[in-house]
Amino acid sequence: MGEPAEDEDADFSDIPAGVLDGKIAQYEGFIDDVLKRQLQSSLDDFRRDAEVLEQCRELRRNVDLLVSGDVQELETMIDLGCQFFAKASVPDTSRLFVDIGLGFKLDMTLAEACDLLEHKE
Repeated sequence: MGEPAEDEDADFSDIPAGVLDGKIAQYEGFIDDVLKRQLQSSLDDFRRDAEVLEQCRELRRNVDLLVSGDVQELETMIDLGCQFFAKASVPDTSRLFVDIGLGFKLDMTLAEACDLLEHKE
């Protein structure tokens, strides 16, 4: 039990330098070609999912503010892109449209939106 394993005392001096260099290059190629690409893909997926999660949380906070403040109508500024804003007036805040993906938007009450966002988070 307390004896060192045979692999721990491995001696690579009997392996020709060309073979050893070839194996090292093969492993480096695998790291660069496969593992780094998979890591980048996973990081991109994580960032995209984190952004969606943050959008859900922000929408849920806004819906909670509408409900807790008993807001009936709302004036706001809408970002049109490239830092261009337009003033918007919402006469009835009891319902809203939630983008559920693939170009579909659902018309729902604030309570339904909270339930959907809780489930999505």
